[in-house]
Amino acid sequence: MKNNTGHIGGLPERTAATLREIANAAVDVSLEVKTPITITLHELFSQISDKARRKIVRDWQWPSVGETVIYRIGHEDEHLLQAMAAAGKRLCDDRKVAQEQHKEEQKRIKAKGDNATKIKRPFEMAKFNGYVEGETSALYIGQSHSTTSRMEWHLGVTNPSAYALHFLRWLPEYDKKILDMSIKVELWTVPRTSPTLHERIAQAFEDQLWDECKPLFGKQGAH
Repeated sequence: MKNNTGHIGGLPERTAATLREIANAAVDVSLEVKTPITITLHELFSQISDKARRKIVRDWQWPSVGETVIYRIGHEDEHLLQAMAAAGKRLCDDRKVAQEQHKEEQKRIKAKGDNATKIKRPFEMAKFNGYVEGETSALYIGQSHSTTSRMEWHLGVTNPSAYALHFLRWLPEYDKKILDMSIKVELWTVPRTSPTLHERIAQAFEDQLWDECKPLFGKQGAH
């Protein structure tokens, strides 16, 4: 019998079968609730070295490297969400202008034939989705196998090229009052109950949480 894998014919049926398999496996998974971590921003935004900031972040008790972790930042903190929404909107508008200026400068350099000069790109900020009253209930929802490093990126301590929140790189300029707030991070580990479907089950959990919380920043799905 000829294998129709990769053919459009029968694709909806094959997709439905795969989704049923994921659903059947997911329903038996028991997520492990980790102790929430409260991030005190003023510790990180004080006049200390990047090395000291990394130590502060690493001293918080994050799950071990290798564990599949789904995390939610800033859930149901309306004061924080609204303040972040206002600051994020201003940042988003300014970044659009900066990106256009970056493009024009690159064109100017190219026209001069100067291939050696490069203009530094802005940090890779997570997408701003906007605040919808009654729907938006989290800052960000994500998944990681190295939660400590991921949180360093979100806080803006390391790796400006990562898709993340990068708080340190913009919050002091846009709303210093937010620096006096605390941000709760909730974490759940996904046990490896299926060697073949583990990643897809974890992604399904993350996507469901994303649908329910409509986070202020980020994209739904793997990226």
